[in-house]
Amino acid sequence: MNESAKPDDWGTSNVSSWRDSARKAMQPIEDRFGIVAGWRHHRSSQKTWSSKELTPEIVAAASSTAPDTPTNQAPIFVLGATWRSGSTLLQRLLLSSGDVMMWGEPWNRTDLIQRMRESLRPLGGQWPVYGNVVDERQDDGPLHTLMVPDLYPSRVDLLASHRALFDRLYAVPAAERGYSRWGVKETRLTAQDARYLHALYPSARVVFLYRDPYASWSSYVALRAMGYARWPEQPIVSPGDFGRMWRDRVEGFLAYPEELPHVTVSYEALIDDPAVLDELADFCGVVPDRSTLELKVGRSHGTRNPAASMRRIEKAVGDLAIDLGYNRPLD
Repeated sequence: MNESAKPDDWGTSNVSSWRDSARKAMQPIEDRFGIVAGWRHHRSSQKTWSSKELTPEIVAAASSTAPDTPTNQAPIFVLGATWRSGSTLLQRLLLSSGDVMMWGEPWNRTDLIQRMRESLRPLGGQWPVYGNVVDERQDDGPLHTLMVPDLYPSRVDLLASHRALFDRLYAVPAAERGYSRWGVKETRLTAQDARYLHALYPSARVVFLYRDPYASWSSYVALRAMGYARWPEQPIVSPGDFGRMWRDRVEGFLAYPEELPHVTVSYEALIDDPAVLDELADFCGVVPDRSTLELKVGRSHGTRNPAASMRRIEKAVGDLAIDLGYNRPLD
């Protein structure tokens, strides 16, 4: 057998002679420090960690202990595609029912929902190693007689603790103020974040809201706003940033799993078509005060933006905006 064809810890057989020579030269260093093996293990694990989607295993663990909540008691999550999308108006409409405390972008710079979701990224086929979870060791004998440097509570307990955090943060103070339900309005969460919330609260009502990206940007600029998709790493300061954020969110909203309770609606339809509000109210299980639509609280006046800004948004949002009926304003 040719020496270069021998399998080893570095790679596959039948490699080129120069690569084989390089491996032989590095072998003493590898034997002492384990550099290459460690790097290859990292790269292999990274393929799993790079996915931000929740695995079916995580969803099953979360849902197994989630309460079966009736519609008129389930939390409500309003997710706007960007700022100035009409999400605050919808928040106020839900508040007007008197039953729901709709928190508005609560503690947004902590990125709490996003970070809690991302904390679950390592869970999958490669980790945790079988036997590390306590439920997997019940028949192995007394724990003090076993090798237990890694010993974890169950996945069900992990996910239940996530739900307990949000219950304490949002549900408890809402109840203390006399509200029977709670919800959260956000303008930076993605469809992946919504999937996480649905894993914790399977009966949650999720409303995705989007608006004409050109009008949203004009309103955003008029307010001299400075928002962050993630604080402090991802400020949204340019038309291109804003347009890409809009496209990313809206694409995820439109592709959201049909079996999960959600609706996707445009701001324009919400304010122009009374039937849309009726459908939303029925979906969420609330009776809003329609006069809220006439209250112009904190209204901003759009400003005419340079044509160059509109073209940069057009480039970022692409055909998706056109498909939804939004065209770049004439120069």
